[in-house]
Amino acid sequence: MTEGEGMRQLYIFDGLAGSDGPPLAQLRALAARPENTRFFRVAAEAVQASFDHVGAQVYRRELPGGLPLRELLTGPPAPPAVLGHSLVQGICAHVYQLCLLQPGPDAAPAPVAAAGHSMGVQAAIAAGRRLTDRRSFLRFSRASISLAAMIMLRCHQVFEERVASPAVTRAYQERAAAPAVRPTAMAAVLAIDEADLRARVAAYAGPVELAIVNSARSHVLAGTPGALAEFWLANADDFERRRVRWMFLASTAPFHSSLLAPAAELIHGDRGVLDYEVTGDGLALPVYVAEEPRNLQDRPDLWLDFVEQSFCRPVDWLTTVTTAVAATRPDQVVDFGPGPGARLFTRESLRHAGYSVPLKALAPR
Repeated sequence: MTEGEGMRQLYIFDGLAGSDGPPLAQLRALAARPENTRFFRVAAEAVQASFDHVGAQVYRRELPGGLPLRELLTGPPAPPAVLGHSLVQGICAHVYQLCLLQPGPDAAPAPVAAAGHSMGVQAAIAAGRRLTDRRSFLRFSRASISLAAMIMLRCHQVFEERVASPAVTRAYQERAAAPAVRPTAMAAVLAIDEADLRARVAAYAGPVELAIVNSARSHVLAGTPGALAEFWLANADDFERRRVRWMFLASTAPFHSSLLAPAAELIHGDRGVLDYEVTGDGLALPVYVAEEPRNLQDRPDLWLDFVEQSFCRPVDWLTTVTTAVAATRPDQVVDFGPGPGARLFTRESLRHAGYSVPLKALAPR
């Protein structure tokens, strides 16, 4: 019997790889298996096609050498600046998740539903399609990976204000006693209620948005690095008294904010070169997205939902995962990673809502 058979499972998928970087060791091990040769060839071709489409002028600003996936998975280790780039993390996370979803004799049993955090919604859609024919799965994977790469490229193409001014950077470093920290486009804010943080953001005049509600007291802000640093400085005394924790994340773009909305127009223009056509009635099981909880089976065209949910709409993971559990009553939540973030926030959110559901991290077979 396949592990998990007979259990009602909810699949969850994280977006970026998190602070540990892309799942390079796992991807290298998966790519070395003969049965995965075709999948990784398709993945490498899909990534290259998107890079070629946007052009060297766009991608070289981010990755001067592009992203040759085969070399990344078989050659010498890439520099930390490459591995830490959100573009690389997002693409590698999606490739990893799709590899784990491949059909075959050892494939996991069908879940009762799937939910995706941030870009993880694209892998959740793949799980929802339940493609059991390998050729169909590879064709879908090519389109899905191309779209993921295109989204990451376009997001970075439209984001210009990437560095805080020297004066703001210095003020932050001195007040935070963190001389090595440079402000980035996203910051985690912990040990504060959503309503409190939302009110502070609303009262602030700069480009700062509540991008992600991960759990009841764990959130992420997005904005320009300078505005985020100034927001923290304006609230630092109160945060310190109330033991609110703040940490700039290694994100190279302000995901889940309106600052990236111009990328949506570019990606809509790319639709003609992407063979990605999925409708809600093509999903064999409920797939939940993380802005306002809804099942994508009810949507006629998933293009807009995925494209915008991936980067310029806010994420409410707390409400989404509790809605999915309430609607489907799973016996187990299975985390496809690649990082531990979605699993951690799911555990916190379910505990907050009074649910007791075991969570399991899926390890590559």
